[in-house]
Amino acid sequence: MKKFFECNLPKKAASYVDVRATKRINNILTNIHNRMDKLEEALNLTGLEGEQFAKGAKILFDQQANSGESLIDTMTAKEIADYVKPIAEKMPYQKRHEWDNAEVIVDTAFLSIPEWEAIRTIGIGGSDAAIALGVSPYRTELELYYDKHCIPEELDIEKNEDKKGKEFIFSYGHKVESLVIETFCNITGAKVIPETRMFRKKSMPYITANIDAIVEMPDGRIFVFEAKTTTFFNKSAWENNKIPVQYLPQCRQYLSVLDDPKIAGTYIGCIYGNTVNEFVCSYVERDMQKEQEQLDEIKYFWDTYILGNQKPDYSGKSETDLKIQRRFSGSADKNAPAVELIPQDVEIIKEYLELNEQKKKLIAKADGITNKMQSLQLMITEELGRTVKGTVKKDDSSYYEVSYSPRSYTLLDKKMLKAVFPEVYEKVITVIPENTRVFSIKERKIV
Repeated sequence: MKKFFECNLPKKAASYVDVRATKRINNILTNIHNRMDKLEEALNLTGLEGEQFAKGAKILFDQQANSGESLIDTMTAKEIADYVKPIAEKMPYQKRHEWDNAEVIVDTAFLSIPEWEAIRTIGIGGSDAAIALGVSPYRTELELYYDKHCIPEELDIEKNEDKKGKEFIFSYGHKVESLVIETFCNITGAKVIPETRMFRKKSMPYITANIDAIVEMPDGRIFVFEAKTTTFFNKSAWENNKIPVQYLPQCRQYLSVLDDPKIAGTYIGCIYGNTVNEFVCSYVERDMQKEQEQLDEIKYFWDTYILGNQKPDYSGKSETDLKIQRRFSGSADKNAPAVELIPQDVEIIKEYLELNEQKKKLIAKADGITNKMQSLQLMITEELGRTVKGTVKKDDSSYYEVSYSPRSYTLLDKKMLKAVFPEVYEKVITVIPENTRVFSIKERKIV
């Protein structure tokens, strides 16, 4: 009989995982297997339906899952059953669907965030697809390579406020996800079919899917639903049924993994502001040819860069590539001896220096233009005096309006803060050991 808490995760980390991460991944995999076995045993002891038991068990799991060891991991199967049964018996529940053409990996509802992040190394997920295809504006193929190999960052160069911003966006996205789904259901009359499991494609087990929702329309048709959030300023990317290019591969991958004739396509909904009135939705119809083309490209990425351990090329976005290089190459060693560069680097250095001279000339030209503009500005502001606006007729149909508006800004005196409130200063500062490295080239004479 098929288990309700089915777990088809590997027992050990894959061979391509960096040796520094192997022990951690192995421990996580062992814990997940043990937890799923214990949940299955507890379910059998209660005599409840799997979906009913899972709702009660989720309450127990969430009490401590992301802050430390889950209570479920410290309890016996009987203790779990005794705790969950009286809670779950009173809860309404809905039967989930079974997807015969997809293989269950694990139920992610019973994983902590670090565990979920760790098991994503076993394949290319829906949100990874755009990166593997080279159409993601956020991440590069090289970063995905490092992720799947679990290669740790050697240097943390990200500003603390940037990290907090990303953490907030991640947390906000997950919280608003349910609101996006609820909004879609309210508008269309659809109902959500419970689904928290991660799946993989049977014929290509490294192609995985962690789906936001499955929805059933009033006429009985079933669709995958993908929930997104964005800012008001990005509204135009979603207007007129448009879908940002980086999300299309995700929609197609989920359809391909489930590969079920009952599913007609994917709806992707997005809230681009702070209210449900700022909701847009688009539809991706199933297209077997496009799915296969996408699968072929992802197969090449997986075989070449993950199994083949070949590093992808840099993205060509120099600022991004330099940051990635620094993050994974480690801190500067001032005591290390100079490296003997290869002879071909002479031409690279010559070109770099030539471009640097061109840049200096352009900057000097730009500075001259700026100086001229400021001289012209001075003539106008002399006329304005303390007034912030002035007008002058251009022709019979238009006039120029000149503004010279005051602006204020706040400065923080760090020295005074440290002197007067040293404890506060220590709490609010963040020391980054190596924030930048300065690149320069000098020609020296051989003695």
